[in-house]
Amino acid sequence: MPVIHELLVGDEADRGNIIPCLIGGLAVSALAYVTDYYIVPKRLSPGFEERLSGGSLCLIYNALALSLALGSLAGRRLWKS
Repeated sequence: MPVIHELLVGDEADRGNIIPCLIGGLAVSALAYVTDYYIVPKRLSPGFEERLSGGSLCLIYNALALSLALGSLAGRRLWKS
């Protein structure tokens, strides 16, 4: 998933633009959700929905989106210094 995020927002991360990085993170997180729960067969899905509430799943995928965005921005700064 980080590779997909970098392909979407690599240039914006270079410039330090956080909004496109966040939008890219949300897009990749939504793609991960759709893949986990609609594309992958049920027997291969993570099964988190059986243990966690819908709100908790939403928080997890939003945390993924935020971590992708912030990781992309922080990684660019580390490599440039």
